[in-house]
Amino acid sequence: GDFQVASQKVFSVGNLNDVMVWSSFGNIDNGRGSNTAVAAPALRQVRAADGTVRYESAPVTTGSGIAVLQDDKDVCDKMGTCNVTLTAVYGEILALDTLIRAGGRVSLAAQVVKGADNIVGGSVVGAPVTVSAAGMAISSPPPSDPSKNKKDDAVAGSTTEQSRKSQLTVELIGLGMEPTGAGPADRSCLPGESDEDCRLRGRKSAD
Repeated sequence: GDFQVASQKVFSVGNLNDVMVWSSFGNIDNGRGSNTAVAAPALRQVRAADGTVRYESAPVTTGSGIAVLQDDKDVCDKMGTCNVTLTAVYGEILALDTLIRAGGRVSLAAQVVKGADNIVGGSVVGAPVTVSAAGMAISSPPPSDPSKNKKDDAVAGSTTEQSRKSQLTVELIGLGMEPTGAGPADRSCLPGESDEDCRLRGRKSAD
């Protein structure tokens, strides 16, 4: 099944400790906690061999998720400890909100690993290379400037008005006076007759 940290913590505090989580068919979810959370455990009562009692304070822890918190990294390196090993054989490893941390090695094995930028360790094995979201973003148009829009509208309106004023409307009223009666346009000239003779004959006919 799934291993879900949710808002809790899976911490191992010390220099000789490891954390190992295995899920055959589920996912390993690092949770939705805060990376800035601080936890200060209560004082611990320790009784010595001579019967005296003293109080010791446990280490203060920060963050959430899955982590190995060491006191001395040199000891971790020397002993090969302080490691986190997460295996989701047929599932996913999710580190979307909180960090997976280890002073030693962080080993991940899963079908899919999400949140590689939230994995911190001395060495990280099995996490994909993180691609910058900025390089994948689709450029969006620049924000609209209301003053510029008003200026553009004013220029467009002025251009439209100038275009309207420059238009010249021509209406065809007539082609002059139309001939009436038996004018030259109504009579037929005889074959071979000149225009002058045709007009004279027309006048005589009109008289």
